[in-house]
Amino acid sequence: MAHAAGTTSAAFLRLGTGARAAAMGDTFSSVSDDASATYWNPAGMASLSKRELLAEHAVHVQDIAIERLAYVQPLERGGGFGPALGVSAAYLSLDGIEARTGNTAQADRVFGASDFSAGFSYAHPLSRRPGTVSSLGVTAKFIQQKIDDRQANAYAADVGFFQRFRRFQAGMVVTNMGSPVQFLEESYPLPRTFRLSLSYLPRTIPLLGSAGVESVRGDSALAYRFGTEYRFGEMLAFRLGYAARSGSTQRALRGAGLGTVSDSEFARFTGLVGGMGFRFFGYGLDYAFVPYGELGNSHKVTLSARF
Repeated sequence: MAHAAGTTSAAFLRLGTGARAAAMGDTFSSVSDDASATYWNPAGMASLSKRELLAEHAVHVQDIAIERLAYVQPLERGGGFGPALGVSAAYLSLDGIEARTGNTAQADRVFGASDFSAGFSYAHPLSRRPGTVSSLGVTAKFIQQKIDDRQANAYAADVGFFQRFRRFQAGMVVTNMGSPVQFLEESYPLPRTFRLSLSYLPRTIPLLGSAGVESVRGDSALAYRFGTEYRFGEMLAFRLGYAARSGSTQRALRGAGLGTVSDSEFARFTGLVGGMGFRFFGYGLDYAFVPYGELGNSHKVTLSARF
C-alpha cells in the first residue's frame, strides 16, 4: 500500500472510480460523462447537464475494501456544455496484518493500514461551437496514508483536456503531480500518470467504443486499453474491456512471483474485464468484474443518481 514496484507511493491512486469505467477496461478519459470524471478527466465534467451523485463499494484482491464518493454540480442553468464543480473522496482499508519480531507461528500483534484521498475539481469550457466542444479541467487533492501508528500526507493535482468533434471524443490527462509521501526517513514519489484515449459513437447503433494508452511513473512499459459499451434502450447496458499489459506484469498475474506460472485457460485471459449497468428514472446501478489472475478477483458496485 505504501508504494508500487518499489518506486512510487499511494498505489491506490491507480485504482479508478466507477464500475462502468472498470468494465470498459479503464478507457474512460475520453468518455468522462458521469461523476467519475472527477477521477478520470475533470475536463469531462463540463458535459454533465444535471447534478450527479456517485457512491461505490469495491472488494479488491486480498479482501481490500475501497469506498468512493463523487459529486458533480453544473454551474449553468438549463444544462448543456458548461462549467462545473466536483468533489470526490476515496478510502481504502486493510485489516488483519500480522506483525512478528521473529520467525514464529504466532503473530506478536495485528494491525491495519488505510489510504485516503479527497479532491476538489473544476471544469471550464474552451469552445462551444455546433458539433465541436472542448474543455479544460483541474483537480486539487489531499492524500493520506496510514500504516499501523505511522501516517504520511501529500498534496497533488490533476490536469485534463476534453474534446468532442461530431461522433468522436478525445481525452488527455496527467494525474498525481505533487509532493512525495514520506514514512520515517524514506520518501516515495506519487504514481504520476499520463492517459490519452479516443472514443467513437456510431450514428446507427447504440455502441460506444474506446481505446487508450497509459504511462505510469515507475512502469517501464505502456499499457494499452480497449473498451466497449452496448446499450439496449435507456435501461440496460453490457460492457467489455481489455488491458494489454507488459509481459512481466502478465507473468506476475499468472503466478510467476509465487514460484509457478499458471497455464489455465482462465489465467490466459487476464486483462479481460466486463460488467453491466441499469438505468431507471435517473438512478443507476453498475457492476464490474476485474480478474487479477492468481492474485484473485476484484468486484465493483456503483450506485448513481442524476437530478
